[in-house]
Amino acid sequence: MTSGDEGVGVDVALNEVDVASVRAYSDVAAAHADGPVEVEADSCSETEAFPSSEESALLSGMSDGDGDSPHLVSSKRQRSDSASSASRADTPACKKRDGSTKLYINGYEFTRATVTQVKISYRCSYYRSQSCKAKLEFIAAIMDYDFANSIPHTCVPPSLRTLPDREEAGVRDVTVAMKSEVDKLATTTVATPLQIWDEVRAKYYTPAEANTVVRGMARGQVIKRVHHARALHYGADVHGRVEVPPLVNVKNTGMLFLQFHHVWGNTNNELDRVVGWANPSLLNLLRYENITLFVDGTFRCVPDTFGQCVVVMVYDRGTKLYIPVFFVLCTSKSYDTYWNLLQFVSNACGEPIKPKEVVSDFESALINAASDWFPQAAIIGCLFHFKQACKRRMLKYRLHKDQVKVAMLPGFLDMLTVIDKSKISPQGIDWVKNAIQERCKKDNITYSSTKWTSFWKYFERTWLKLLPPKFWNVHGYSKSVVARTNNPLERFNRELNAAFGTPHPSLPRFIQTVEDISRRRVQLRNDISLGRAKPPNRAERYELPCPVELSDRVDEGAEAVV
Repeated sequence: MTSGDEGVGVDVALNEVDVASVRAYSDVAAAHADGPVEVEADSCSETEAFPSSEESALLSGMSDGDGDSPHLVSSKRQRSDSASSASRADTPACKKRDGSTKLYINGYEFTRATVTQVKISYRCSYYRSQSCKAKLEFIAAIMDYDFANSIPHTCVPPSLRTLPDREEAGVRDVTVAMKSEVDKLATTTVATPLQIWDEVRAKYYTPAEANTVVRGMARGQVIKRVHHARALHYGADVHGRVEVPPLVNVKNTGMLFLQFHHVWGNTNNELDRVVGWANPSLLNLLRYENITLFVDGTFRCVPDTFGQCVVVMVYDRGTKLYIPVFFVLCTSKSYDTYWNLLQFVSNACGEPIKPKEVVSDFESALINAASDWFPQAAIIGCLFHFKQACKRRMLKYRLHKDQVKVAMLPGFLDMLTVIDKSKISPQGIDWVKNAIQERCKKDNITYSSTKWTSFWKYFERTWLKLLPPKFWNVHGYSKSVVARTNNPLERFNRELNAAFGTPHPSLPRFIQTVEDISRRRVQLRNDISLGRAKPPNRAERYELPCPVELSDRVDEGAEAVV
């Protein structure tokens, strides 16, 4: 090798010999044909890779016509013991290496691949595991390794995988600190595992110091540790998390946000559960008399283990705000569930609730429970929910969307909510049927008589018998009362769905969101009371059709007016 090859280092399987003495080179190869040897560097003139036993045999087999190699006069095995001893005495000290198929150069490991009479090929030992294409050949014609035409490594050499002295090599180990931080965040916050990973990654991995290697936890390790830490802290039951900090308290305070959590067995030998949250600063709003109480059930924001979320809302006359006070998760929609829910809400307030009006959606069990719990209050159904329920039923009967659109126009189906209760059936229903049919004919929309017949049977069964008109007909009410009792529920439904974004969040995510909504309502009330904000100045409006004049006679129907 030339002096330009000084960059090729020597490891366990590389040997340093004097290439000026070709015969001595061959003697050493013959003497150690069982495997490569290591020679002391101070007895050699240059750095060389010593041939293995196969390479020595290859060299011995290549000879000229006189039996001698054109490049090397091989020493014979038949030499005398004294000559062999003298030759070994002139050879530098060496030691055997275990195995004869490995080659180590600059910390990289090669494995013998093929052997021919012309060359011996080596490839990277990690060509499979790390897809390294490095290759090196020992050429018999030049008695040397062909470094010039070798293929470089793309793998990480074993010598660089383990750093003996981390401090000297610029390694900073933050594993212990990351574990402690992950455990703390997992048990004191409601952040998701991915949010915790983003936080610890930003804290410990970026920005990285120059010439410094940071060793810590990987993304998967952090996520797994978050789940493990929470399972140990809260227990295997996810419902146990709601009763311990941080989910049990109002954010950054010691006040309890969780107001009640009850489980009981129902008549079907199953467990029913209700869990209620409220900001303590808002409970006083339910202690006033003659309030308008809103009780609304929603499903889109409910975690998977529950059936619905019941929101108890009240109108605050002082700030002119509609305030959601209680958020209650229920596993069922039975009469007993709603009765217990109203009882737990009253117990949390410390005294009985005495509303003047109770506005709710059209859940028969909820209406019956509210009627029994508040016998002195007027139960008013929400017209928004009335129309939504009818629309869902029309779509279920596969009525075309154009026909459904006509029925939902002002002055058609909602006409039944403003006419006299005694004239809803049959005069009012006949009038609505004729009005829808005439409008479909006018707009060239096919009228499906059979499907509409199924819908009207459902209407009579549900909205005349199960939920009589006294719950959804507003005949005799002023427009201001109708607007005040219907707009808030529709408006808060939109606000609640927008706050969650995606449907059916996790239980911690649900608690975090409703706590934020409650806390912001408290802040807004305080700002209005202290003059830092103005109360809302919007006029409550609710578009109602003008009631048509219907005959008192059953066989006479009013003419449809579009």
